[in-house]
Amino acid sequence: MKKSTSDDLFQLIRSLGKAEKAYFKISVKNVSVDDKPFYIELFDFLEKQNSYNEDMLFKKFQPIKISRLSYHKNYLYNLILKTLHSFDESISARLRTDLNKIEFLFGKGLYKQCEKLIRKSKADAKKHGKYLALIELMEFGAELIHIQAYRDKTRGDIDNIFEEISNAMTKCKNYNDYRLLSSRLFIERIKKGFIRSREELKLYNVFLKHPLFQHETKAKSFQALNSYYAFYATYYFDCLDYSKAYHYSKKLALLLENNPHLLKEKPDRYLTALNNMITCQNRLYKLNEARDYNEKLNALKTEFPKLTNKIETDVFVHSLETHVDSGQFKAGIRAMEGAQRKLIQQKNVLYRNIEENVVVNYDFCRLYFGAEDYQKASSYLNKILNNPLDARSDLHCFSKIISLIIHFELNDTELLEYSIKSTYRYLLKRNRLYKFEDAILNFIRKKIFKKNTYKDLIEAFKELCEELLKLSKNPFEKRALEYFDFISWLESKIENRSFAEVVREKAKLVGG
Repeated sequence: MKKSTSDDLFQLIRSLGKAEKAYFKISVKNVSVDDKPFYIELFDFLEKQNSYNEDMLFKKFQPIKISRLSYHKNYLYNLILKTLHSFDESISARLRTDLNKIEFLFGKGLYKQCEKLIRKSKADAKKHGKYLALIELMEFGAELIHIQAYRDKTRGDIDNIFEEISNAMTKCKNYNDYRLLSSRLFIERIKKGFIRSREELKLYNVFLKHPLFQHETKAKSFQALNSYYAFYATYYFDCLDYSKAYHYSKKLALLLENNPHLLKEKPDRYLTALNNMITCQNRLYKLNEARDYNEKLNALKTEFPKLTNKIETDVFVHSLETHVDSGQFKAGIRAMEGAQRKLIQQKNVLYRNIEENVVVNYDFCRLYFGAEDYQKASSYLNKILNNPLDARSDLHCFSKIISLIIHFELNDTELLEYSIKSTYRYLLKRNRLYKFEDAILNFIRKKIFKKNTYKDLIEAFKELCEELLKLSKNPFEKRALEYFDFISWLESKIENRSFAEVVREKAKLVGG
């Protein structure tokens, strides 16, 4: 029996929904084996922990030798997987079960029963676009014909069978090609962050010229069309064309809504489409629409209870972004703290991966900055900078720049002078020093310490603001404003108003 790592069992239990936990406990209790109550006790203990603690586990189950405890943990891990396998009602699980049944019947020579189950399973596989399973089912069908010496079959029957296999293989390859191309693109985007120049936008050229992305009719299946829409939604998002990005995200959502049986099978794709639509609405300052869609997203918990944790986290993240974009910083902090308490109580995981950890902490920083709690904002920046550099390197870069602004707000002159040099070197080394960042760094490095009077400082702020306004006409340079609204910050200094007030005013004007 392969042993799992120390906290795999804890993570597995933490990932289970209420229905899955109940099903597991009932299934284990119904098995009359003496040691089953112990496994429920171990399950319950780990379920109640907020974080994995090996020492507490050993202390709780002291009578058991440490080596035996390791065995029991591993046994429980595999028992959960084995038990919940039968709880999984997905089409993929049903087809796997059917294939096992077909193989068993085939081995017993029960060919008529085999044929009956193959016909039923093929219909399910076609309906849900499960082409790998469909190919395997048709291979069984062809083998059945061969082993029965082609009884009652014509040459036309044989041609149709193998043509059907070829068609399924073509659709499978078509989807695999889309998936390969999309994966090559997305892995670069995740590492580098948003496109910031025409040179970087060339990353898309090889994909845009590819025959598969010339027209949606090139997509031969639901899954392939899903990849096509997702690609163009991402492309226009990187081009800062949020209207078209919204258009393709909506087409993706409608594709799923028009195929409810497939939506039920892959609800995470639907959630992704809605998430992208909400992001576009925020960027277009359609903040009321963004809130409405966030409520729509939240309502899906009833329809997809297994995804409750994911949905609540997505809703939480979008709420943060809407509060930031609308300048409702203090309200955002209250919502953030309340949601965090709820997630902790429900034993939900706020961060599903390192990239999301960085994004959420960046939004926390922006909230506290807008609320003028610079110490707290700085603490969240440090969490970002302590993450690996390949996890959203773009946010690492802007975190360093915002850190300089925080030092300025705190009047921490000595640390500011030191940080300017290190930040400048860092951005040059990372090849992420664009005109926007360069202008801000030069302002801090060359001007901010040389202004003797408040009036001189205000004039310097005006000069920088005018320079950034000119740069913002370049769509790729304008991207910097999505990381942090530098222009609104400068205007707040020039007009002697709060940053939050300026952002709120702009959000109302742009959003109509």
